[in-house]
Amino acid sequence: MKKLLGLLATAGLVTTATTSVVACGGDKDKEEEKNSSLEFSKIESKDITINLGTRNDKAIVKSVSNVNEKSILKVSFGEVAENGDVVVSVIPLKLPKDKDVKETLTITYNIEKEGKQEVLSSKKIDVTVKKDTASEIKEVSTKEVQNTLDAAVKDKEFANKQQAIDALKAVVLVEGLEIDGEPVASEKFEEITIDVKVKAKDGYKIKDGDKTDFSVKATIKEKIVEVSTSAVQAALDATTNGKDFENKDEAIATVKGAKLTEGLEIDGEPVASEKFEEITIDVKVKAKVGFEIKDGDKTDFSVKAKIKQKIVEVSTSAVQAALDATTSGKDFDDKDQAIAAVKGVKLTEGLVIDGEPKNKGETGEITIDVKVKAKVGYKIKDGDKTDFSVKAKIKQKIVEVSTSAVQAALDATTSGKDFDDKDQAIVAVKGAELAEGLVIDGEPVASEKFEEITIDVKVKAKVGFEIKDGDKTDFSVKATIKEKIVEVSTSSVQDALNSTTLGKKFDDKDQAIAAVKGAKLTEGLVIDGEPTTNDETGEITIDVKVKAKVGFEIKDGDKTDFSVKATIKEKIVEVSTSDVQDALNATTSEREFENKDEAIAAVKGVKLTEGLVIDGEPTTNDETGEITIDVKVKAKDGYKIKDGDKIEFSVIAKIKVA
Repeated sequence: MKKLLGLLATAGLVTTATTSVVACGGDKDKEEEKNSSLEFSKIESKDITINLGTRNDKAIVKSVSNVNEKSILKVSFGEVAENGDVVVSVIPLKLPKDKDVKETLTITYNIEKEGKQEVLSSKKIDVTVKKDTASEIKEVSTKEVQNTLDAAVKDKEFANKQQAIDALKAVVLVEGLEIDGEPVASEKFEEITIDVKVKAKDGYKIKDGDKTDFSVKATIKEKIVEVSTSAVQAALDATTNGKDFENKDEAIATVKGAKLTEGLEIDGEPVASEKFEEITIDVKVKAKVGFEIKDGDKTDFSVKAKIKQKIVEVSTSAVQAALDATTSGKDFDDKDQAIAAVKGVKLTEGLVIDGEPKNKGETGEITIDVKVKAKVGYKIKDGDKTDFSVKAKIKQKIVEVSTSAVQAALDATTSGKDFDDKDQAIVAVKGAELAEGLVIDGEPVASEKFEEITIDVKVKAKVGFEIKDGDKTDFSVKATIKEKIVEVSTSSVQDALNSTTLGKKFDDKDQAIAAVKGAKLTEGLVIDGEPTTNDETGEITIDVKVKAKVGFEIKDGDKTDFSVKATIKEKIVEVSTSDVQDALNATTSEREFENKDEAIAAVKGVKLTEGLVIDGEPTTNDETGEITIDVKVKAKDGYKIKDGDKIEFSVIAKIKVA
């Protein structure tokens, strides 16, 4: 009997929550109890308590499935209690697609004796994992919806539009369809139009091309009564006039009790200003069903109310210490537990946390950002800060996970399949079933080829997991694409580009580039990036690259780089050099310079007529005494020097004699 139990333990019978106790002793084997059982229809963890007999501190609990490594169950145990009870936690790793999966888990209580495993007790759990029905989609048509809706209101008169809407909501549609949201009725009376949307229930999809939006006519008995809002302001004022309120909420409650003209009601919640002593409460009114507000009458009102409460100043100087005290010296299971602790901070009277604290980081030492604000009746002291941050330590539970099975999982998504295009192939790869703790890192990248493409995929560990040292994270997978590549020539590109600028003059280079980008290229070709030019005026050269669209390739040997000429309208301003000599003389007149460099620097600082600049570096062949400095001038871009005007000048400068 012991030998048989040992074989069962090593073979691994496990899954479900049924218990069977095998007692070994004497000449008889006795089987007690039926197997426990568990059933799963979704991915969740379920616990079951089984009794393994008297606790033995040297014994260990083991679990084996009758399907061995193919098991879709994950099993874990708690501590064995003194009375032999142990909690077994079972969770399915996935839901089967085709049929229910049944496994039997054998939970054994083993002890090593003389180098061999001896089974002290054994219990079984029968586990059933129901197949995933969410993916079974049935097609349903909406072609009978209009008739069904019309029948619900045909030849009937309704007291009001809500009664008509309720009649439509009560209709029984074709199996798989339901009304989507609340039907919306027009605001007219007598005959109204009600718009209705329908949608498919879970497990169904609406037939392609079928409509989902419908409208139906309904007859309403009720007539509209016109009502004026002229007395609203007086009614509102009467609720607050001569009264002092404890706070704005009390004032709002009083205003909401205003006695309005029959047919009117307050629209939404009145809104009060945040001031104290005298506040303003904004109120909107609307007509009830069966009424309409008189044309031109206002619907927005405001009313004054006096508040007794005074504002108390409060400081935030103690906030940081209070926040630090909530996390200091503590380790939290996760960020949510840390944030909950911070939210429980005891702040100075009059202060509260403003909104939800926000964390930076998930594990290790994280930072939690907190804002504080004053409660009603308080204000924060001028200059005090309201933004704080606090550190918290998160217990890091890292589970090592291997990427050894990733390649096989990726290959399984494309093996034996033909895809319409690379995007369809990438979607399939992204659906790969990776080991628990692994996810695809970013977007897979596919080569631009067709027929057989390569898709590069990176994987990374989820939070709480780390990839085993040495395991790879970069993978590639092959996928077959049905689409074929069409060869296209660039031989006609130059003519197409030339035709965009030939015989035309452009205001500027941007206008010329825009024209070039509008070139009509051979089917399968597009301009690659932005055309460029280093010129601004006159005849400019625009450089253009072309590339093949997806599904095309450029003929071997064909060029992809082109240039096209374009003429820019030149706007030239004529400028005279007649004042240049006087301007140069003024830089050196009645001055003595330490050396020629100082004199040249003075000349270069000359103020010339707008449109002129010094051309190059002024020069001199002299060193001391009275030297001559030669200067050339030229026109700036957009200017030209007047015909016949000189461009070369000289100026005298005195150098101090040592």
